[in-house]
Amino acid sequence: MADAPLLSVRRVLLVNALIPLLVIVLLGVLLAWQLWQTKLESDWVAHSMEVDRHASTVAIALDKMEAGRRGYAITGHRSMVKPYDEARNQVEANLAALETLVAAEPFERTMVHDLRERTSQLDAVVRTELALIARDAPHFQEAASGDALLVETRSGLTAFRAAENQLMQARQERLRHDGWILGGLGLAGLWFACGFFAFFSVRQSRELDRSYRANEQLLQEQQRFARRQELILDAAGEGIYVTDGAGRITFANPAVTKLTGYSQAELHGREAQPLLHPGDRLRISAALRTGEVQRGADEVVRHQDGRCFPVEYVSTPFAEGSVVIFKDIASRVEIDRLKDQLLGVVSHELRTPLTAVRGALEILGEGILGDLTPEALDLVAIADENVLRLARLVNDLVDLERLNAGMAFVELQPLEASELLRRTEAAMRGLAAAAGVTLEVESPVLEFAGDSERLLQVLTNLVSNALKFSPDGHRIWLRAARQGDRVVFEVEDQGRGIPEEKLEAIFERFQQVSPADARQQGGLGLGLAICRGIVQQHGGRIAVESKVGRGSTFRISLPAPVAKDRSFHVTLA
Repeated sequence: MADAPLLSVRRVLLVNALIPLLVIVLLGVLLAWQLWQTKLESDWVAHSMEVDRHASTVAIALDKMEAGRRGYAITGHRSMVKPYDEARNQVEANLAALETLVAAEPFERTMVHDLRERTSQLDAVVRTELALIARDAPHFQEAASGDALLVETRSGLTAFRAAENQLMQARQERLRHDGWILGGLGLAGLWFACGFFAFFSVRQSRELDRSYRANEQLLQEQQRFARRQELILDAAGEGIYVTDGAGRITFANPAVTKLTGYSQAELHGREAQPLLHPGDRLRISAALRTGEVQRGADEVVRHQDGRCFPVEYVSTPFAEGSVVIFKDIASRVEIDRLKDQLLGVVSHELRTPLTAVRGALEILGEGILGDLTPEALDLVAIADENVLRLARLVNDLVDLERLNAGMAFVELQPLEASELLRRTEAAMRGLAAAAGVTLEVESPVLEFAGDSERLLQVLTNLVSNALKFSPDGHRIWLRAARQGDRVVFEVEDQGRGIPEEKLEAIFERFQQVSPADARQQGGLGLGLAICRGIVQQHGGRIAVESKVGRGSTFRISLPAPVAKDRSFHVTLA
């Protein structure tokens, strides 16, 4: 019942608003129609006047042509030809304008075309007459012909102007007739529009009322959603802050204040990079410049008391700034350090007993302590093979530990890329033949500085991995090329490929594309981690591009200039 009075008020307001609105609309339509009709009539009259102006100019120009022709015939002076030429040009220009103006009227267009032909004929006759006069030759026939053509041209021009005048009168009459029809249609349409507008207004009023209630519900839902998001951000253990386009903090969740020691007021409006990321080498802020997501685990965040702790971060740009999410990984870094230390101790402690076991197996296999039965020799061979495999794994662990500890050395010497690839192909030729895979080397002569044995270790490891996953009959390409001031090596295969989510992970320790690879192919997933460490010691980069089912391409980019023989020690960050 409470809605009934409100509905009545709305109806009264609607009716009172519609009446003046309809009157205004009616007057506006009538005025617009009158202006439209006036504009049409004015345009047609202006058009006819413009046509008549050009036709009048043609008539005047014809008189000038005649005066110039007769003046030259009487005086014989060349100066009398100039007015003729000027008048002839005026005739041509105005006839061209008339053709454009009457293009929509076939009858007038034909008349203008006839005028153009007559003036062309007249010009030809006059030119002949002037030439005869210049030679003092008889020109009576040409003069008579010119006079006749001039008369015809003037008659045609007079007929054209009369036709244009009749056309203008017919257009005005047609416009008046159309105006009455349009007026009647407009009036009928006005009443129809008024009725429709009234009906639509009532429906619109109802729709607005429903829309208002729906908007209220939507606003309440948005408020609840915003509150849930706020609770989620407050409960998140990761630090989350938002920056504007200049890198200033506009929002920070409670985890940021807890991890950094700064209050919300101290963070708001401050530049994030100098305040929170003293070691940032423009990686986090690069999201604002490049528009690409930046992520990593090699950054630090500074606490208010000055101490720094390592974090894993993701910086995501958006239209007005960026969102940075980070979490403290100090405990994980410490666990990795202890794990590396343990691996180093274990690998070193395993080397001595493995050497002793292998020596004992060699003594037994060579029969120094007595001949063994064939069955015993098979067991010794199996044991020796597994000891060698275990020794290789221990060596990988030792190499990785030395790389991580910064204890590995590289001997930089002048090298030649194609020679290094040929050595790699020669070293892997036997395994490739056994796997039924063809190795192809493509490289120009490129000089650079590097440790040949270390780089040979990297390339053979990449080729070995490619052989493991290349079907029989396929190819593996070894390439080298110069790109700017760097030399780029490529190892491309046609194997099974690597899933996109694994492209970065395979360079980490103990990581393989599939857990089944460790059982089928052997290894602990350390080869690519060692390759990356060696390439980084050379100041280079290693990356991979791959499509599942289409193969993989590993790229090694190294500095290209040739350096003097020297060795140096690099500590990996």
